[in-house]
Amino acid sequence: MKQLIALSFCALLFSCCNNNRETTTDLDLVFQANYGDEILQYNTVYQQEGGVAFEISRSDFFISDVRLTADDGSEINLMDYAQVDFEDSPGGVRIMIEDNVPIGNYESITFGLGLNSDLNAQSPIDFPADDVLNNSGYYWAAWNSYIFSKQEGRHDTDGDGVPETGWIVHTGKDDIYKEVTVVIDSEIDEDNNIIRLAIDHEPFFMIDGAPAEFGIIHDPGNQEAFQGFYNRIADNFRVVQ
Repeated sequence: MKQLIALSFCALLFSCCNNNRETTTDLDLVFQANYGDEILQYNTVYQQEGGVAFEISRSDFFISDVRLTADDGSEINLMDYAQVDFEDSPGGVRIMIEDNVPIGNYESITFGLGLNSDLNAQSPIDFPADDVLNNSGYYWAAWNSYIFSKQEGRHDTDGDGVPETGWIVHTGKDDIYKEVTVVIDSEIDEDNNIIRLAIDHEPFFMIDGAPAEFGIIHDPGNQEAFQGFYNRIADNFRVVQ
């Protein structure tokens, strides 16, 4: 009888301990800006292969509908939207999801580059003052659209190797929006809860192996250049350790 009681107590203790185990964890989603294999350096002179010298002084973009896909095919929603702005930290913009991610194995992370059509149908006045979407500097009233991404800098136009002329590429509008899926093949738990994604800026400035032209692209009027630059952003995310 004493042995039975002891066994029952041990079973109860094991059950309680098991029930107290964490089933969800925090997750840090980190974006880093790269140029090739190195961290992007703002206002540093880069050279297009076969092209001109240039600098990057700004790079940011919105993401929306961010979710993980588990190895059983189920999806875990992480956040509705966020802005990734490398102004102060090209080496890592950290977005923390607090105690909301089930512990388990995950195959991939998916997000929209820019804002989905429901979000993009709104305007800055629809959001609280402290919200990233309450910013008229990221809204085209004439096209009823947010600006999904901004990349800016200078390029060399006189052949002396010194960038002196500004270039701008701003993208947006529903018809260019696309989702990005990055394979991560990762187990997420309390000790392994960081996903780091690099966005390589070097391919932004090449088209089919030839140097892209620099200019001012600040509205959807030049659809080919507008769409092409956006696609080169979307196509160059990868997971890094």
